[in-house]
Amino acid sequence: MNEPMKLEIVWLAGDGTNWVSYHDYMGVILRMRHWHEHLTSATVTQAYTNRGDVNGITPGMCWEDDDEAVKALITSSIPHQENVKILFLTFFKPFF
Repeated sequence: MNEPMKLEIVWLAGDGTNWVSYHDYMGVILRMRHWHEHLTSATVTQAYTNRGDVNGITPGMCWEDDDEAVKALITSSIPHQENVKILFLTFFKPFF
């Protein structure tokens, strides 16, 4: 049976003292899910386009779904005051 992988979310400390470990941990998760492109691009990348439709879902739709997942992952792991600052950003490159 193929069960979804569950990962512990590491929280960024309010004072940023664990920034290096947080950055490294989040980087591993994003690369593992092939989501790292969402930190450097605000539009559908060539890798998504190359995959083509997957189960009737277009590359653009896949990109949007994954982009929202990346935003949810990051915003759920940072202090509220930082969360407010990035709530409306389309991608998170300045933070990484």
